[in-house]
Formats: sequence, C-alpha cells, structure tokens
Amino acid sequence: MADARQTRRNVAVFLDMENLVGGTPTGSSGLKLGELVLGIENLVWKSGIGSCSAMVRAYAHWGRPVMAGFQREILEYGVEPIQIFSFDKNIKNAADIELCVDVLSVAYESPWIDVFVIATGDGGFVPLVRRLHAMNKYVIVVSTNAPRSGGVNSLLKSVADEYHQIPMSQESMMDLRQPAHDDSSVNASPAKEQPKVAEAAMQKQCASKPNAKNVHSASTVEQTKIDAVSELRRAILAIIKKTPELVVSHRVNAAALGSKLRSEYPQLSYKACGSKTLSDFLKNHCALGVLKTDAVKAPGPSAVFPNPAKNPAPTTSEPVRVPTPRFFLEAVRKEFTTGTVGHRIRANGTEGMKLSDVGTQLRIAITGFTSPNAGFPYLHQVLEQALDATEYRVVRSEVRSTTVVHSSH
Repeated sequence: MADARQTRRNVAVFLDMENLVGGTPTGSSGLKLGELVLGIENLVWKSGIGSCSAMVRAYAHWGRPVMAGFQREILEYGVEPIQIFSFDKNIKNAADIELCVDVLSVAYESPWIDVFVIATGDGGFVPLVRRLHAMNKYVIVVSTNAPRSGGVNSLLKSVADEYHQIPMSQESMMDLRQPAHDDSSVNASPAKEQPKVAEAAMQKQCASKPNAKNVHSASTVEQTKIDAVSELRRAILAIIKKTPELVVSHRVNAAALGSKLRSEYPQLSYKACGSKTLSDFLKNHCALGVLKTDAVKAPGPSAVFPNPAKNPAPTTSEPVRVPTPRFFLEAVRKEFTTGTVGHRIRANGTEGMKLSDVGTQLRIAITGFTSPNAGFPYLHQVLEQALDATEYRVVRSEVRSTTVVHSSH
C-alpha cells in the first residue's frame, strides 16, 4: 500500500449548489450530494488527471428549505458548506461571486493544486475558466442529470478542458414523480391510501440512502456509452485515414462513410452512442460537417457550367474551417516527436511529466485543443491514440498519479 504521506492532493472541487438544484424553492431537486461527490472523485481518478481531493466546497444559502436535505451528506462526504448571504436577496449572484473569489484564492495560495472541478452549468463562469487556464490550471466542468438541475451553457462546455455529466440514481429522483400528499384524502379513505403512504415512505427512505448497486449500474451504463463513442470514433478516423477523399473542407460524405462502416465495422452503431443519425454523431463527437447530397453527386454529361465572365463569383468570405479530431491528434503527436513537450519529458528523465501539466502545455501549443475536440472524453485516451508507435507512453503510478514518460526511462 502506498505511503499516505506520498499521496498527492492536487484536486479542488467547487459545487455551485444554487445552479445544481435549479432554483427549486421547496421540495426535492433530484440531486444527491453524495452521488455527485463520489462521481467526481471516480471521474478524476479514472481520467488520470488528478489523484485525491484537497477540498470540496459547496456554495448556497443553507437556510433555504431545499437545502435542508443535504445536511447529512455534507457531514458524511466531507463537504465544506459555504454560507451565502445577499443584501439584495439575489442569492444566485452572491454565490457565484463567492465561488469565483475562493477559486482564484486557492489557485494563488495553493500552487500544488492544479486540477479544478467546478460543478455548474452557468455560462457566467467562462471568464473564471479562462483565468485558471492563464494560471496553468486544468479545469473540469461537471453537471448532473437531475430533472430540476440548471442547464449547461454550450460555451462553458467548450472552454473547459473536460466536461462530464454525473448520473443520479433513479432512487434519488423517485420522489419527484410522486403526487403531493393530501391529508384529507387519507382521512377519507384510509384503507386505500395506507399502501400508498407506506410506499411513499419507503421511496423517501431509499432516496435518503444512496443505493450503491444502482449508482454502480448508472455508472456502468454511462461508461458503456463512452466506450461505444470511442470505438465508433476510432473506426471513423481509421476509414477517413484510408480514404481521405471522403472528406472535403472538413465535411464528410456521410452516405459513403456509412456504407463503409456497415461493411467494415458491422458491430458498431451510432444509436448505441445516443445519436439519432450518423450526421449527429459526426457533428457532436467528431467535429465534422456533412456534405450535402448535391455536393456529393458528380455532374452529368448534360450539366451546364456558368460562364465566369457573365456570372462572376460572389464576393463572400471563405467559410471558417473547423479543425478535425485527426488534426488535433496529429498536432499532439508532433508536439511530442519534434516539439517542446517531448523535449521537456526527455529532460525530466524518469519523472516524466504529470498528465495535468501535459494538458496545459498542449493547450498552450495547440490553438483550440481540448480532449473532446481531439475526439476523446479523457486526455489520457487522446495521448494513447496520438502516441501509438512512438517512444512515449502514459504510466499510472501506485500513488494514483498519471505521468507521461519516454521509453528510454
């Protein structure tokens, strides 16, 4: 077993509770704080970016009725509650400001903390993420699938190094589907309502005590979906590599690609990845557009081409080309084989470079680089794909720390 003194606590977690409960004034929000904290810790450990949490702080006006149900979980999971007061009654803005101040204070006063996890969907935190990037910090944004949780801003997803949704178990949201309890109806027909009251009590008890089996089941389903996305993405990239004529200006001939997928990888399906069509998968997971049918068809012999002299081309600007995952993977590989990242790793010898530091250096060297833009949810998966058949490898040590080293060490 690793020496406890060697354990690196390089992760700080900040929970925007006012956003996570969706501003619910009373009753249950569907959020289970314990499942959220455990999900974040499992996510950080699985990705290899961080090791142990140095702190977990939750920001809210804890006197509100909706917050009362979190008191037991705060103590059980070591969450530090930060009480928010607002002179103008705008608790949400006050909580956001307090969270931003604390994050920047920790980033400055605790330089050994290089991974920041922010649980929120508020787009107002985009400047905070960019400031953390300027301080060479790795930022992960998470949200939940609780039905009353706030939405997630698309720009916030894109600027973060990673974005993930932590699933809540069905038991944690079961009481949301139950109708309000009516004392008059119980008194009018106790024989009929007694089973319902007992059932509601049992459901409430299940909601107050997380079920490890169901949490594991939800995590397994989510991981299966992530694996399916990764496998299909690899297959698509492999086909495009063999037949680059399928791609024109970062747009794919979806019909031809789908035909090749069915013949070469019949076991893979975009529906298993949660996508309705192959075009949706290419857009959401590969950052690729789709060629229109008219653009794919070759002109027939009777096609009439306009005279450029009579019909001058419109003076519209060229469309902005979106880099593909293949572009980012090749750029990452280049940074290791001929760039500064590989030079620093070789210079560090057996220590190599921490995974979070690698992510920071790649983000500085490659404009627009994030793990999802490179085609994978986790940075270590990007590196494993990009560094295949090179002299570099990703290594996980016994103290839950992941590094990248040169094969000569």
